[in-house]
Amino acid sequence: MARYKVTDYNYHLAEIITIITAKMAAERKDAKYATLQGTHLFQPVVVESMGTVEEATSSFLAELGHRITPLSRDSRDITYRVSVVVQRFNSVLLQESFAADSRPEDDL
Repeated sequence: MARYKVTDYNYHLAEIITIITAKMAAERKDAKYATLQGTHLFQPVVVESMGTVEEATSSFLAELGHRITPLSRDSRDITYRVSVVVQRFNSVLLQESFAADSRPEDDL
């Protein structure tokens, strides 16, 4: 029997929770846009803030990447590009969460 440290257990538990959360988000999006299925193709794209990509999203992005790469001549994986966009968006949100006048007077 493998012995895990508490931190290993917490990491694996957090990873499982993140995967389940991504799957639930995709299911909610499918239900929300179910009426579009008769007239449109709908693919929910679920990317968690910590980088977890839902399984169907990963497959969709891989297929999209195969189609885009010959046109863009960019060999980087599209999942990588999506992760960069999410990280940039998170950094903008974090930066904007600080009020401009909340800095101590010494910093001005």
